[in-house]
Parts: sequence; C-alpha cells; structure tokens
Amino acid sequence: MRICSVNGCENKHEGHGFCQKHYMRAKARGELPEQKTCSYDGCDKPQYAKGYCSGHYGKLKRNGNPEPSPVYTHKVCSVVGCEKRATRRGWCGMHYSRWKIEGDPGEAGKRQADVGAPAEFLKTAILFDRDECLTWPYGRHGAGYGVIANGVLVHRLVCEAVHGPSPEGKEQVRHLCGKGHEGCVSPQHLAWGDASENQEDRNRHGTANRGDRHGMSKLSKEEVLKIRSEWDNLVYGQKNKYCEEAAIRFGVNPSYIDSIGKRKTWTWLDD
Repeated sequence: MRICSVNGCENKHEGHGFCQKHYMRAKARGELPEQKTCSYDGCDKPQYAKGYCSGHYGKLKRNGNPEPSPVYTHKVCSVVGCEKRATRRGWCGMHYSRWKIEGDPGEAGKRQADVGAPAEFLKTAILFDRDECLTWPYGRHGAGYGVIANGVLVHRLVCEAVHGPSPEGKEQVRHLCGKGHEGCVSPQHLAWGDASENQEDRNRHGTANRGDRHGMSKLSKEEVLKIRSEWDNLVYGQKNKYCEEAAIRFGVNPSYIDSIGKRKTWTWLDD
C-alpha cells in the first residue's frame, strides 16, 4: 500500500503524495509539509511508493531492485577507424550505402581511391556503341539493375543521355536484350516504352514472372501441356471425373484443372 510521504505519517496515500489530512492541510495553508525523501542512497527526491521516489520505484518494479539499469553498448561499424553505430551487415549507414553503390565500404575518414570509378564507367556506357551487352560492375538494385549514387537506376541515365527525355506515355525503359536484370546498360539495348511494351519484351525473352517462373505456381509447363492433351481426348461426360482424378495427381484444385483444359489459364502457353 502506498502511504503518505510526510515524515512520521503512516496514513494511506490519497493524492499528490499525501494522505487526505495532510493534503487538505497543505491546501488550506497554501504550503506543503516536509516530505520524506527517497531511501535510495544519494537520492533526495520525495518518496513516491515503498520508500522510493517515482524513478527508483519504477526501476524496482521493472528490475526487482532500484539500481540503475545497466548501460548497453551498441555494436560499432566494422570498418577500421569508424566509431559509428553498426546498422546493416556490420557497417554504419554511410559505409553500407557506399558498399551498395560502389561494391566496397571503403576506409573510414576518406573515400577509396577509385571513388570516381562508377561515374567514369557511366561515361563509358553513354559512349558505348557496340552491339553487345555492357554489364554494370558496381552496385545493383534488388532486382539486379545497376544503380549509382542515391540508388539512381543507371539504365535510365544512359537511356536519357543517348535517346533523349522520355516521350509522354513512354516513361519506362525497355531492355531489348532481355538482360536488364543482369545489369546490362548498353545504350544499343535500351529504348523508351510503356508498360505493355515492357511486358511484351519480358514475354519474348522468357523473363516474365508467369507460369512456372511464378513463386506461387504449382505446375510446370510440361504438366500443363499434359493436362491439356489428356483433356482434349475426353468426351464431355468424362471431364468432371477427370478433374477430380487429375487434381489429386497434380496436387491442385479440380476447378484449376478445368480452367487449364478450357484454356482459361496459362493462355499464353502454346500447345
């Protein structure tokens, strides 16, 4: 039970650190009586509960004792000479960003000798005129596309420098070689286009996220073609039973087998 904080008083606490009697007396006289101080050594704050001030009482509740919480030290960046806090991959934010963009976190306090290498390679890419892929050798986007400072996509910079600003309605960059995900930045393989043209390119190059390339796909192309072939050899009355049997065999829903047979799904796949 929390008691009054006035010295010598053991009455129940009612509010503002006092029992009702001392609180009303303080309110009437306009002055506060002398309060008990925290029993923690060296602390002279007014008692709050169980002989401690509010701060030490809180520590008592959390830790089981009023002692100050231990001081936790954070991991520092693994780059020699850097004392900043490590956030990702053992590096501080600056050295992690440098590694992501340039492929090397560099040294603490100064940039690595070839700090201008990505910028120089970008100039090379813009002037590249051979009909072959030119792979970006530095930082990559999560999908594999080359990036430079602040995460800017390199293929967009190259496309704009060589082919001019993007036309209205064609703000996406097409990779005519189909190897944008491998970091190709050759200007001969880049062109402005829209979303549908980009999708057509992916379909043509086999890089579209569909069919058995999709992470949720349960069937391969060969299995879909087999289901279609078997479906085409059935008469109408046999198809419901076939859907149930094939669903068990391929581990999917009977309605999915029906959709495959009727060409409602995997429509892009030629028989």
